[in-house]
Amino acid sequence: MNAKSSFIYPQQALAPGVHVVSTCRAGGVSKNQYASLNLGLHCGDVIEDVLINRNLLADHLSLPTEPYWLSQVHGTNIIQKGSVDEEHNQAQPLNENADGIYTYSAGTVCAIMTADCLPLMLCDKNAKQIMAIHAGWRGVASGIVEKAVALFDCDASDIRAWAGPCIGASAFEVGPEVVKQLGGSENAYRPSENGEGRQYVNLLALVAERLGQQGVLHFSSVDECTYSDEQRFFSYRRDGQTGRMATLIWKEV
Repeated sequence: MNAKSSFIYPQQALAPGVHVVSTCRAGGVSKNQYASLNLGLHCGDVIEDVLINRNLLADHLSLPTEPYWLSQVHGTNIIQKGSVDEEHNQAQPLNENADGIYTYSAGTVCAIMTADCLPLMLCDKNAKQIMAIHAGWRGVASGIVEKAVALFDCDASDIRAWAGPCIGASAFEVGPEVVKQLGGSENAYRPSENGEGRQYVNLLALVAERLGQQGVLHFSSVDECTYSDEQRFFSYRRDGQTGRMATLIWKEV
């Protein structure tokens, strides 16, 4: 597994002892449209290949425990985990319908899978609390960013946030009904050449705006478009049936 081609890290650590990483699509054993580091069991890939990929990921990153793999549904449910339970120690995937996971427990690995949606990682400056959020447009429109900030037991100005790769502003075209639900400033939109009220949406800018409105002042991101770079990223909007990347956050034991 080539770390340079398979992983993306924040330029600076969010907080002491907090680890954050996003995977790319290279470095695994999956084939065809899932080639090669597909981490999603739900998208039609060979299950055995996905499990091998997950093991490769855990080994390469020296993860302290098996990640919590959610069943993401584009909603706003955020589960809270205080410790790693017996079932999780047996490396069983967590099959809860949720789009976020929050914990104060060291060694608990929170994971979000994406293939265009925005993976949002958060922690407080003292590394007591961490959270992983699946911020697709439906979740953003329904208030998952605001709900995530409200769950932190600290002042919003003490929260540190980072966004991994997602679909870029030049590729994310939506209709007026989506624009209406998302809201936000005009700067996050650009008219589409296809007319009929369609717009290109800067999802990253909308998330940054919502974080700022909640008082989160420390936000960074990676400038990578999943749709535009077929070699590095899976993209559901580009390919339809495809694999999933993962973004993970955990704090040292």
